[in-house]
Amino acid sequence: MDVISGDGVEHCWQQLRAKLFPDTSCLFISTHSLFPQAIPAHKFQTLLGQEFDNIVFDAFSGLELNALAAISGTLRGGGTFYLLTPPFSTWANFPDPAYQRFLPYPYTAADVQGRFLPRFMRLLAHWDRYTLPSYN
Repeated sequence: MDVISGDGVEHCWQQLRAKLFPDTSCLFISTHSLFPQAIPAHKFQTLLGQEFDNIVFDAFSGLELNALAAISGTLRGGGTFYLLTPPFSTWANFPDPAYQRFLPYPYTAADVQGRFLPRFMRLLAHWDRYTLPSYN
């Protein structure tokens, strides 16, 4: 997994473009208009049984855990899973759009202090195949 952090999905996309090869299959999971060919995370079931050389998962559109797990199974051997995230210094407090489906009216994702993101970040930090991005 290659985590690309930035101040917005546009910033992450600038970093990612140079890493993707044009002759490989790439799946985009996002609701952002920057990726018109993207599939929203909640439609992940339509992708099962397929394989992709690269997967780009936009966490700015919501870190849907079921989709993240299922879609990772569509990655072809030797492929790369790219996770686009807010900066690690602020990601734990990011109002994740995925939280909205669990909240009753009138609450929004900004009203919730999620516990999963900080845990997910700690697990990534302890995974020997992944290094947290460094900031200068």
